[in-house]
Amino acid sequence: MALASGTNKIVHSLLPLLVLLSVFLSACSTTEAIPTSRPTRIASAPTLQASPTFRIQSSGELYALETPSGSNNAASAGLPSGQYAPPIVEGTRNSDGDQVVEVVLTDGSMLAADLYETASLGRVPGLIFLGSDPLSWGALPQTLRGRDYTVLVLSLPRTDSPVSDFQSLLETMSLVGSVDPSHIGVFAELDSANWALEGCAAYELCDALALFSPTSRERTQAAITQFAPRPLLVAAAQDDAESYPVALNLAGIAQASTQFEEEITGKGAGLLVLSDTLQNSILNWLDEQLKSN
Repeated sequence: MALASGTNKIVHSLLPLLVLLSVFLSACSTTEAIPTSRPTRIASAPTLQASPTFRIQSSGELYALETPSGSNNAASAGLPSGQYAPPIVEGTRNSDGDQVVEVVLTDGSMLAADLYETASLGRVPGLIFLGSDPLSWGALPQTLRGRDYTVLVLSLPRTDSPVSDFQSLLETMSLVGSVDPSHIGVFAELDSANWALEGCAAYELCDALALFSPTSRERTQAAITQFAPRPLLVAAAQDDAESYPVALNLAGIAQASTQFEEEITGKGAGLLVLSDTLQNSILNWLDEQLKSN
């Protein structure tokens, strides 16, 4: 009896140690507990199982042979999500006084552009030129820079881009050091003119718009009422069977705020070359709309 009593005392004294040992062994188990519909008394605690690992992939692995434009640009990569950046200068000014820059769009892609920045002190109106060929505008960008405008000339790879890309262009232009953000105008030709009117209609940062031979009556008619009564200049030639009716329609809808330049022949920015009076009309219109207000 004395032996049994002593044994019971030993067992009772070791009971806490046995409970702790069972908890420890449960914690060390690599078998995950299966969830049950009712609470259980199974102990849970950190295990000795290795933590999951995550493999970091490079941009080359993620995008295979296609690296997104702008992903290797430190200035762009350092911007917060949704933040716009001023045009990124690629080189020094050339003999004509312009410099090649890059404009970052909302999806991270980049467009090459020519920036004609005025040397005038203080902030001046900014102008964005959109078309298929930057050279089609001739000497007009240089002329406008000499009249205290800062001009950004772009060639659009496509004219069905989302309207948010147009916002990127406006915001980018407003961040140029010489530009007054409250006085920004847009020039666009042919198919780019349709997209420019849609973009200006959506964003009030566009203060004035000049369209040369717009091509889509459907797209422009849907946007003109939202853009008006902001000032619009529209130019088209009588022998242009595609654009002339579109221009007439726009001038009729927004007659009070539209200046219609009716030419004899030409198309798009080519109207500037074939007309003796169009450039002077544009210069006077710009001074009135963006400098007198």
